[in-house]
Amino acid sequence: MSIEWDPLPAESLPPGWCLASRTPERLVYRCGESGLTLEAVRTAADHIHPTLGVTRCWELRLGYSIGECTGSDRLTRVSSRQELRAELESILETVGRRASITDPISIVRSIRD
Repeated sequence: MSIEWDPLPAESLPPGWCLASRTPERLVYRCGESGLTLEAVRTAADHIHPTLGVTRCWELRLGYSIGECTGSDRLTRVSSRQELRAELESILETVGRRASITDPISIVRSIRD
């Protein structure tokens, strides 16, 4: 596995979305129109049974602003980059099907459905 990420191809991203940051421990996609962020962070696997032998996992979060407040919702945790890439593609496809992406609460609902 490479140390660096292989970003999703630009043509597979919904309109207005781009790669904002990429490190071995963190990946962030941002929507310029709405300010939404989709962030993958490598974190401790503290809610995974120890017999599985997984000590680190990837947490996928949706960041948003409502008025002057900012928030972040944890969407999922996965154990590998391959699973994370599949989740990213699925979530970005869901977001891309929406006519309007200015309401973060409805975005979170549509992702979780």
